[in-house]
Amino acid sequence: MADRILLDTNVVVYAYDRSEPEKQARAFKILERLQETGLGALTTQVLAEFFTVVTRKLSIPLGLKESARQVELLARSWPVFDVTTFTVIEFELP
Repeated sequence: MADRILLDTNVVVYAYDRSEPEKQARAFKILERLQETGLGALTTQVLAEFFTVVTRKLSIPLGLKESARQVELLARSWPVFDVTTFTVIEFELP
């Protein structure tokens, strides 16, 4: 797993935040680069935080069905790891 980069919730959220076009464009570039290289990965925690933020905290929130659909698409598009102590330690090892 050390060859993976865990995506931060904020990067994923900004890709869906239409009220922040500059941050959205930067997030898209990061996601595209990680997708192209196959280095990106998500955690279950990021997916849960993503759902909460895009449905409750964005100035233009996504609906519940759309948010659930996006979580499903993200989970199909990226490797997803459960957050456990082992996962944290393994990602920290060189």
